[in-house]
Amino acid sequence: MAEQRKEKKPIHAEIGYERRDINIKKVFYTGVFSVVFLVVIIILLNEYFIITKEDVVYQQTLNPESEKLLQLQAREDSLLNSYGVIDDVNDIYRIPIERAMEKMVEETGKK
Repeated sequence: MAEQRKEKKPIHAEIGYERRDINIKKVFYTGVFSVVFLVVIIILLNEYFIITKEDVVYQQTLNPESEKLLQLQAREDSLLNSYGVIDDVNDIYRIPIERAMEKMVEETGKK
């Protein structure tokens, strides 16, 4: 009788560890995709920051003036450019700003 040899299974088949190497192409493409994705996110966040910053600057400095602000400026202009009595008892009067500057020049010029 011929001896029949049983083929033995390799030991590692029963142990259950990975028998293949990693797929280098998949790892490379995943890494490249991750880097490109991060760069795009950083660029988009930077653009969002710039747009938001410009909007805040516009609102704080360049925004069209409100009606209340225009009324306040008109009131200030009328006070600066008109005559008036501030304190009648102590003889304190208000004169236009242009006239006050002329008086200051005259007084400093005489001294």
